[in-house]
Parts: sequence; C-alpha cells; structure tokens
Amino acid sequence: MTAQKTGKELGRIYWLPFFILICAPLADFRPMQIVEEPDGSTAVTMRQLAAESDPTMIIIKGTAYILALWLFLKRPDANMRYLARQPAYLLLSFFMLASMAWSLFPVKVFINFGHMLGMGLVLLALARYFQSRPPYLFLFLARILGIYIGLSIPVSLILPGYVDVDGRWIGVTGNANTLGMICVTSVWANVSSLYSLSERRLRRWNWALLALTLGALIGARSATSITNAGVVVIGLWFLQSLEGNRKDVRMLKFGVVGFLALLLLASLLVFAPEVLEAQGFFALFGRSSTLSGRTKLWAEAWELIQMKPWMGWSFDSNMSVLENLGGVGQFHNGYLDLMVRGGWVGLLFFIMLLTGLFKRVRSVAKRNWRLAMQVTMLIVAILLHNITEASIARETHLYWLLIIFAYFFLDILRMDQTNNSILPKNNRFPQAFR
Repeated sequence: MTAQKTGKELGRIYWLPFFILICAPLADFRPMQIVEEPDGSTAVTMRQLAAESDPTMIIIKGTAYILALWLFLKRPDANMRYLARQPAYLLLSFFMLASMAWSLFPVKVFINFGHMLGMGLVLLALARYFQSRPPYLFLFLARILGIYIGLSIPVSLILPGYVDVDGRWIGVTGNANTLGMICVTSVWANVSSLYSLSERRLRRWNWALLALTLGALIGARSATSITNAGVVVIGLWFLQSLEGNRKDVRMLKFGVVGFLALLLLASLLVFAPEVLEAQGFFALFGRSSTLSGRTKLWAEAWELIQMKPWMGWSFDSNMSVLENLGGVGQFHNGYLDLMVRGGWVGLLFFIMLLTGLFKRVRSVAKRNWRLAMQVTMLIVAILLHNITEASIARETHLYWLLIIFAYFFLDILRMDQTNNSILPKNNRFPQAFR
C-alpha cells in the first residue's frame, strides 16, 4: 500500500488528539500572581501549564489519549509492529515507570508514565495523518501555535496580570520564556512552510503569522529566544541552499562556514577580548554572569546527581528534590535536569533516541533533503533551548512532543522509502486547514 493511498484513508480525526493536547492548557489559564515575601522582596508564582494533577487537565488530556488509543486499536497489528521499531522511546518510557521503585512519589511517576504513553499514541496518529502530506505539516503547526500567539498579544496589552514584574509579556503561556519558546517554534514552522508550499493563499497565512510572532517575540523580550529564532532562520536558509548540491560541494560550504566562524572568533580575540569574558559574553544576551541565577541551580543539580549518579531521583517532576529548586520547578538546563531525574542511565537512553533521530534524518535526506533539514533545525533549536531551560523527557512539554513526533514521523517516511513509495510534494491541502 503506498503512502498516498494510506494518507487518503486517514481523516481529520487523526490530528484531532494532538490539537486537543496542545490546546489543553488554555482551558485552565490563570494570570500571574505576585507574592510579597517577609523580607519585603517579591516572588512570582505562575500557573504550571502541565499540571497533571489538575482535574481539568486530566479530563481534557485524557480525552486526547482515549481518542488516540481508539485510533491505535483500529489497526492494532500494524501499529504494534511500528511501535516495536521505536526502541529508544520504549526504553526511556519503561525506565520512567521503573523509577517508581526508588521514588518518594511513586504515584506521580505513574501519572507521568501515563502521559508519556498517551503522548506517544497521540503523536503516532499525527504522524500517520501527515505521512502522505509532509509539506503541509508546518502550516498545521504554525496555525496551532498562532492560537497562543494571537491570544497572548491582546491580553498582554490590555489586561493586568499578563506581564511579569519586568514588564515582559507572558500572554496565555505562563511566563515570558515560554512565550519566547513558542515564538521560536512558530518562526521555524512558518519559515519551513514558506520553503515547502507554493500556494500563494497558504503562504499569506505564513507571512501574517510571522508578523504576529515577531510582535510577541519583541514583547516577551527574551534575548535567548530572539537569538534562537535568528539561528533558526539563518540555519534554514543555509541548509535549504544546499539542496541539489553534490556531497563534496556541501562539505566545502560547511568548511567555509567553519572558517568564517573561526575568523570571527579570532577577530574578537584581537579587537574585543572583553566580549569573550563571562560577564561580557552573557551581557550580549541580556544576562548576568550567573545567567539570572541559573548557575546556582546547576551547582545544586550537580550535587544531586553525585548523590544518585546512575538511576537518578526518579521521574516525579522533581518533587523529590523540590527543596533544592527554590520553587522554580526545573534546573534550567535540560541535560542536568534529566540526569537529576534519570541519572546516567536516563541520559544514555536520551542519547540513543537522539542518535536514532539523526540516523533517520540522514536516511530521509536521501529522498527529501528539504524536509530532513527542516527537522534538523528544529532539533538544533530544541538542543540550544535546553542549555538554559529544561524540556527533555518532560512528558507534555511542547519541545518534548516535537522531538518524539520527529522520531516517529521520520521513521514512517523512512519505511515509505524502503517500500519504494513516493513522498508526495504537491498534494492538495486537506479541506480542514484551508
């Protein structure tokens, strides 16, 4: 059965679980609250977008999981065979479940495992739907993210409580960094869509959403997100320019880029050495030398890792180590955060997943260079994001959803290539997205 025929058999209901899951936090959004501390300082408490214990979230996300399970059971044999081809995802999921044995909060671990499995079913359904229409995936994602951005702009401008203590927009996302992350993802989705689609009417959507994204990105004033968005745009342009080049030409262009980077570094050493010092470097990104207190959290994380280096403290959303977090919920570094929860074993499983993901990128690039490079830039953006934030193996975090989706989706496309199916580039876009 060809990919095109399979795609025609799958209806809009296959993307509905993902839509429900992504939009679920909007159903229980509350503005920021500022709490006065006894010493006269102020502390900010923000709504957790992924509050698994919230009944509203359980009902809405549970609906998405049940719908995805029903779609899975419509073709159980084929879907089970497909899941068997995802070893890194399965190993990480069941390692998460096994951490109940040494967790102080085993029920929380079990809830997170349920989210991990439910998320996998949702992403499998989405991957199946876009199997025959990969170029239109980006506009679909851009429109969903556009809901958050389109709502965040007016509420930040008009309503109190939707900006933080520094005047940065948080909109309906919970905090300014989250809004910045969504904007970066929107930039990637819209620019990728512009490279993939030729229909003028659909491209207008991308330009309009990009304009909204730029406004929200400026309002969030996240220097890290602005930098990351620039990296995404330049990276997409460079990688797309390599399409159709011979392998030796591509290697030459990568060499030129590397040489220019070294030349820039040498110039800074000669003409502006202060920029390469910690204080000067971080000042370029609007940060202090402690990265707004993140380095203290990293030191705490490293001490916790040394206490339980191999298996970690368990995947209980860091509830076992809350006293070391200062109320922020994460260690603001995805790699350290993962090692606190899962130790070296958890990091190993993530490296396995990442290695398998890049192998799939390389395989798909042989037939569809453009799509493979678009996914590559998404992965790069997520890995950069995890230097100062944490999204790896965080159940329903947007970036973790996208990593697992890419892992599934590229494998489906690779299987199509193995079966000599064609990856169509000019399918008519589904009526639901017009």
